[in-house]
Amino acid sequence: METEKSSFSFTETSMATIRVELASTVEDCNRRGLKCAKKWAAEQLCGLPSPPSKGLSEEETEDFENAKEEKERELRVISFPEPVGNVPFRGEGEEYTTTTTTTTSSNNHGQDDPTYILAKSYFDLGEYRRCADLLATSSPASAHGKPLKTFLELYALFLAGETTRRDVANVRAKGPSGAAGDREDGKKGNVSDANDMDGDDLDRNEGPRVRGELVGRMANNPELDVVQSGLDEYEKYNSSSSTNNSTREHNNNENKCAFICYLQALVFRERGRLDAAKVKFAESARLYPTFWSAWQGLVDLCDEDTIANLRLPRDHWCYQWFIAEFNLESQKNVEAMQQFDRLSEIFKRSSSILTKCAIAQYNLREFDEAEELFERVIEVDPHRIEGIDAYSNILYVKEDFAKLAHLAHRISNTNKYTPETCCVIGNYYSLKQQHEKAVTYFRRALRLNRDYLSAWTLLGHEYTEMKNPKAAIEAYRCAVDINPKDYRAWYGLGQMYELISMHVYAVYYYQAAAKLRPNDSRMWCAIGACYEADGLRQPIAAIRVYQRAVACGDKEGIALGRLAKLHEQQKNWKAAAHYHLRNLERLKRETGSYAETQDSIDGLLFLAKYYKGVGKFGAAEEACSKLLDFQGPEKQTAKALLREIRSVTSVDYVRN
Repeated sequence: METEKSSFSFTETSMATIRVELASTVEDCNRRGLKCAKKWAAEQLCGLPSPPSKGLSEEETEDFENAKEEKERELRVISFPEPVGNVPFRGEGEEYTTTTTTTTSSNNHGQDDPTYILAKSYFDLGEYRRCADLLATSSPASAHGKPLKTFLELYALFLAGETTRRDVANVRAKGPSGAAGDREDGKKGNVSDANDMDGDDLDRNEGPRVRGELVGRMANNPELDVVQSGLDEYEKYNSSSSTNNSTREHNNNENKCAFICYLQALVFRERGRLDAAKVKFAESARLYPTFWSAWQGLVDLCDEDTIANLRLPRDHWCYQWFIAEFNLESQKNVEAMQQFDRLSEIFKRSSSILTKCAIAQYNLREFDEAEELFERVIEVDPHRIEGIDAYSNILYVKEDFAKLAHLAHRISNTNKYTPETCCVIGNYYSLKQQHEKAVTYFRRALRLNRDYLSAWTLLGHEYTEMKNPKAAIEAYRCAVDINPKDYRAWYGLGQMYELISMHVYAVYYYQAAAKLRPNDSRMWCAIGACYEADGLRQPIAAIRVYQRAVACGDKEGIALGRLAKLHEQQKNWKAAAHYHLRNLERLKRETGSYAETQDSIDGLLFLAKYYKGVGKFGAAEEACSKLLDFQGPEKQTAKALLREIRSVTSVDYVRN
């Protein structure tokens, strides 16, 4: 069969038309999230010969415009608003689905350059080294005058280094038995690869190996020096040319410079230069207030004193959001909720604000209120994943099997391969007492993101349930390395050291947790228990911290009982009676009557003897009569006391 020959011939005009078509395709695919199709069109666009330097004729220009209009009519292009500042990414460690649109503006600093478009396509698909190499080899030295290109090149290098670091960390965490990320077919697999997620190839060691200070001691970002060198060159270029730039041009570049500051902050943070990182994060937020990644960097690093000393755009609404987020991270949950409530007056449909308020209620241990808020979140945003693992923690605490199973099924259908999903499923198996399966899913979450805080903390809890203190300690240490503000990890460390009778260490870690949660009575009760232990025996110190627990509400009802016992031991009978009485009143409020518990028995017996000794026979009889309702040996003790009391009172009556 003879193949029909095409009569199409390429002319300069047709080349230009193809260029317009491909550029339009790149833009349309970008807007619709079609990253692979965008990459193909960008590669072909970059493969075209450079357009002639001379201007086109009116006829050629008209042909191009007609071609573009026809293309737009064909695809029924929907117009979307431009992202503010043409932000080329969402932030460190996130999926890069939000991309810039190509424009023909004269102020886009090379964004409409085919090489940049292709490089950005590589970046969107996670091909970071390919992106950086393309920009490095195709851009002249003057590219430092184009912040967008400079940022994309250096940020791609940084992320490539982060990927390498995680791979090395995974290999070292796996130990000599196997290399993380290698599949049986010999190909290198990504930690998020579906073929690597069946859980069968997870190592079965006792627990995670100690990572030290984050992953840094296990592996470093190998590209930091190169990225730092590029940033230094950028700074040098801008400082030398600043005198030649007009004020207007400088202002046009200001938003783009904010991203360079952000990248500098990331490098400083990785190198441990935290003060310099804070300054650069603040500068980035000041130059571009709606750039949230800069604010998030400050949330993770700052305390109240640091925030007060930083130059931040305090008159911008993003600052209010930052303060709300900071308060939430610092366990100032009531203040955080108040601030998020004010923000909700503006952002009335924000599921993010609802989620933050739900997490604040969860931190306050108001589980019913938190559950209600999370249900509202799911109602308005059924496929939301971010923050939903906290909802699974609530269902775990409430032992709601049905709701937790439904949540695990729903979130798994949304996206199986996220750390949040793995944590939800892990909580489900933990509630079913299938701890080995739970550990598998928590470790799976860490393979997806080694720095996912909740997974480390939950893994520590799981090893605690499995009576494996060594593995639990290692998991909790990793959690506090990632976020020193995580009180749950500090508290878990205290529990583990208390379990192995190292009470001095336990007190240290409990105190770290109490510093973060000064109004949580559990922290103070835990410290008090350590002071009472045989290893320390410091009853006076225990009394002080139990009194602090009572002042914080003593929701668990531990402190009052322990204070009564400790004062008994110190022979401070009046104080012991005071705390026994308060504890009995608490028990009656909670149960409606004096339940047959050891605290009730001990309290009533002590009060009966104490009141008898101080001559308050009516109160002593009342305490004994309540003991008569119990069925244990204390009933006989109460009868004997009653006989003694009545014999004394009858003698007194006869004498009178």
